[in-house]
Amino acid sequence: MQPRYLPAGVWIIALVAGAAAALSTRASARDPAAESIDRFLAQSAVPHTYRAIRRLSAENGPRVGWTDAVTEYAPETGFRYHITGEGGSGYICNNVLHAVLDEERDIVSSGALARAELTPANYIFETEGLRPDGLLKVLIAPRRSERALVDGALLLEPASGEPVRLEARLAKNPSFWVTNVMLVRRYQRVAGVVMPISVESTARIRMLGPASFRMTYQYLEIDRQPIAAP
Repeated sequence: MQPRYLPAGVWIIALVAGAAAALSTRASARDPAAESIDRFLAQSAVPHTYRAIRRLSAENGPRVGWTDAVTEYAPETGFRYHITGEGGSGYICNNVLHAVLDEERDIVSSGALARAELTPANYIFETEGLRPDGLLKVLIAPRRSERALVDGALLLEPASGEPVRLEARLAKNPSFWVTNVMLVRRYQRVAGVVMPISVESTARIRMLGPASFRMTYQYLEIDRQPIAAP
């Protein structure tokens, strides 16, 4: 049996599945941390349509590949993409990067996204207080051992409740071959809306060594409003 570089891209899509995540806590509403989370909830409860150029790249030893794709999401049409360019290892492009996009499309169309969202049904939340950089740290612990869930921390702007960064590891290894999956997801305000701007992940592939993945977003349209080029 030969190890697969990434099993159908599932450990990557697990990182991006919670685009419109919801968060809850039992802390008192008078608690500033709870108020920050309430603001986050109010923002994340509203899904946003978008059109964006994504660049995906992955590396495992000497094999390196990249793919550019225009991606679109709307509730009525789901997630769609078309590839506009790619290069490097054909194995990485076909078996990793294309698989990431295919699996995101399939998860959205199947309605399975709810099992990966940051909700009380999937996670236990605990605020840890302000970090030295001024961000509010919220610990997230999965209620189940599933590869679509993560274990780590969500960092919020205290005043606005806007997410800044998610730092976590997968709650369960995607397969025997893929282990130690770590991720960092970053958010940024774009045209007045907080959206994900990048996902970075590392993992270890048995017999093949360390692997890395990166995906960035350049938004062309949000809520059907064009975005000026940077």
